Amino acid sequence: MMIFAQEYFFTIPAAFCFFVFILSFFLGEGFSHVISRKKDFSKNNFVITENFRKNFEIGLIAMGIMSLIGSVLYLLTFASYFGGIMPLLTAGWAIRGALNEGEIIIPLYIKLLLFPGYSNVILALIYYIIFSKFKWYLVLPFIALFIMGSAQAGRAGFMLILFELYISVLFAIFYINAQNGKKIKNEIGLIKKSILLISVVFVVFVGGDMLRRQTLDFSMESAEVFRQYLFGGISAFSTFFKNREFSEISYGFGRYSFSALYAALGIAKNEFGVYTEYLRISSKDYTLVTNIYTAFRQLIDDFGVIGAAFIMFCFGMLSNYYYNFAIKGNIKSIAVSIVIYTIIFHSTLLSITVHNSILLTLVLPNLVLSLFLIKLKS
Repeated sequence: MMIFAQEYFFTIPAAFCFFVFILSFFLGEGFSHVISRKKDFSKNNFVITENFRKNFEIGLIAMGIMSLIGSVLYLLTFASYFGGIMPLLTAGWAIRGALNEGEIIIPLYIKLLLFPGYSNVILALIYYIIFSKFKWYLVLPFIALFIMGSAQAGRAGFMLILFELYISVLFAIFYINAQNGKKIKNEIGLIKKSILLISVVFVVFVGGDMLRRQTLDFSMESAEVFRQYLFGGISAFSTFFKNREFSEISYGFGRYSFSALYAALGIAKNEFGVYTEYLRISSKDYTLVTNIYTAFRQLIDDFGVIGAAFIMFCFGMLSNYYYNFAIKGNIKSIAVSIVIYTIIFHSTLLSITVHNSILLTLVLPNLVLSLFLIKLKS
């Protein structure tokens, strides 16, 4: 931030809080590594056979078509509200406004069709990691989510998918090395892919901003929005942390970090966007505000600073546990690890665990893979 966003707020207490949370995560990883040094992570009961491959491909086609149908119906729902596809394409910010105000109601059956969308992406990535072959149906979940994101003029979903693609390259290297019993590929190629990732993210983000503003002209305003997306949450967290009265706070115990899940379980109502208070993020431009405060505000509101640090410690332990299996070529652990690293990557931007579709990716891909194994044995 000192280089790219010098005028954005970032206080010493907030920086120390970030340091504690990140340190807690790595301490959790280190602790897990120490207590599991004697554990054999090379055991892998997942048998890759021709029958399994066929089951996998049929499942990908079926789930991909289901997501694609759901995304088209989702698009038509928005188009119906605005009076057609063309009016929708020119609606810009009005789309987000109508969605935020609850004026656009998405039928339950469409939600169910789209619900496993991000899980389908993980399964497509796992297929490519295992077989190193491109198939036309692998792009179906990506197209579905692209249509859904375009319908609501959203960008966060694109960023999430791009990072999952990026991190899957690392685990593909681990898998290939594990299958060959030696290191035949290294991670140095990720440096080039990191540059490509940043470039693509910038293009996608600026393109999304142009769609919202209904203009094809590039301006510094689009670049500023991209910078605000990267650093605005950190700056808003600094303001929040500075002004917070911890003695007057009642904790949510998961209500904010897992808001959609709590709503689905009937524990607490899911308020759209979680937070409605917009805070300044710049000392120069008073118009720059945001209501996104990284994932750490949700953790603090749910568990307090100490409790949030403990959650990060536990998350570090969980991450290391699956990572140790993943580097040995365990497919199920690779699927979970991709999601874990995606959540961690987004933690300094925003909380993605507020979405049930993201939480589902921690379990559904492995359940589907296990289902294919059951079919294989029968």
